[in-house]
Amino acid sequence: MKMCEPPHSPAKLATAPTLRALQSDDIVKFTDAVILEPPLASWAGQLSASREAGGGPDHIIQLRRSARKRLITCAEQYVLRLTAIATDSGMMSGRQPLLTGDPASSAVVMTGHQPVIFHPGLVFKYQTTEQFAAEHHAIPVAVVIDTDEGDPGAFSFPVQDPAVGSVTASALLPRLLTETASFSSSATLYSSSRLSSPEQIRQVRCRVAESLRSCGCDASARVFGQVADEYAAVKTPFTAEASLIVRWQHGIGARMPELPLSAICSFPEVLTLMAGILSRAAEFRTLHNELLGLFRSEHRMRNPANPFPDLGGTEDEIELPFWIVDHSTGVRSAAGCSRRGNQLQLLSKGQLMAQFELPVTEDAIASLLLSSRQLIPRGALITALLRTLFCDLFVHGTGGGNYDRFTDLLVTRWWGTAPAPFVVASATRCLFPEARQQIGRVQSVDRQLRDLMYHPQKHFGTGVFPEPLEQRLQLLMESKARAVEQMQQAHRDGQSARALGRQVQQVSDDVRALVSREYDGQLALLKDLRDEHIATLHNRTWPWFFFD
Repeated sequence: MKMCEPPHSPAKLATAPTLRALQSDDIVKFTDAVILEPPLASWAGQLSASREAGGGPDHIIQLRRSARKRLITCAEQYVLRLTAIATDSGMMSGRQPLLTGDPASSAVVMTGHQPVIFHPGLVFKYQTTEQFAAEHHAIPVAVVIDTDEGDPGAFSFPVQDPAVGSVTASALLPRLLTETASFSSSATLYSSSRLSSPEQIRQVRCRVAESLRSCGCDASARVFGQVADEYAAVKTPFTAEASLIVRWQHGIGARMPELPLSAICSFPEVLTLMAGILSRAAEFRTLHNELLGLFRSEHRMRNPANPFPDLGGTEDEIELPFWIVDHSTGVRSAAGCSRRGNQLQLLSKGQLMAQFELPVTEDAIASLLLSSRQLIPRGALITALLRTLFCDLFVHGTGGGNYDRFTDLLVTRWWGTAPAPFVVASATRCLFPEARQQIGRVQSVDRQLRDLMYHPQKHFGTGVFPEPLEQRLQLLMESKARAVEQMQQAHRDGQSARALGRQVQQVSDDVRALVSREYDGQLALLKDLRDEHIATLHNRTWPWFFFD
């Protein structure tokens, strides 16, 4: 076994690169697919149209004005606090200034995600958001969805399948499996997850780096080793904060103000809109489910769980589009409510959490924090609130882009205003691009093998055949065509065509033999791969620090 590489000094690591426009070289890195919907060139028009439209009920306009100002101020303060931790850890010494300003005169472009270790698609979304905002003098803001459950320090990495011995990543079709590791010592709410000790992180560093090298990913092992040392050096007990600091260190969203969703949900403007939903819970549930049914019908979705289930409950107890988050225990549970006269009972798992006078006020919801509890939106309501109160354009990944048409309907019908438009940005970057492409070619051959054998001429010029083979096949097919034509003439002349028939059959046999010899070995390798091997090579969620 190779010795673990020595740790790097975080103070000497490169700081965030200079911001610049997206170049073609950036796109080329994402070898499989780049998704920009609509095309990036049209985003500015959507942003301008959103700014000019404004409008909506007066109370929404007032809430939006104060909410935007509060967002920018709080996000700046949050980033400054984490920057101080980074500086104390010997990191981000060359940090560039935040892209910020006055939201009364500048557009706000928003995105967000859970504070997990990003894969390249999320990196692309954040880079695109930041650079688009810079080019159009807008303020980019990222929301840290810290109220979900999971392990923010978890990531996957490739390993050699021990059942088949050593096969390097340069092999035709390597047999690799996927394992997981983590920089966290606990997994609860993302906001509560604790960072592993430096010694534990160093152990993860050695194990993962060695596995990467055994898979032929030496460059990935070097980058990973550098990043693992940064996680070990950063002076915060929380994994989510460490992940933000480390990705800023490497220029990923490094100039965007960011703020956790839990902080945003304490804003009085957000509490006001949430109080309105609580006060009219039955009406909201009816509208929500009606619009969700319409959305499913328009998109021909038969599964009632897509894109998420209806709000349930009974006539007496109504399921709410909220979580009740207990910050003291790091646990969340779905919220419901029931009405008793002029009072609303807030419930979770059948237990009474709080009791409010109707109509519910923002102060009543804020009082939950006295017991370390907080009401947090879930599902589509998260982006509904963000797009209604804070931004002029929202940048989704592919997941959110699938359901936010429903959010458009909900915001328009419930609050009587148009939400900020949304766009989609994502990309795929492969860790084993050559092997993945080879699998694609062999799988295509496997699907078309009979056609390749019996009708090779249909595939000439497509690149499926190597050039020397295609030339031989062309000659054979020309010979076959001449023999067939001679057979037809012999039949017309009343002569025997038996010899010509044997010639046609021999040419067909030769074609099948040539095609079979070309692909039998590759198809045998493909059949020898397990589903887990193929899934590893197709994985698009490797962590960003496996790439240079």
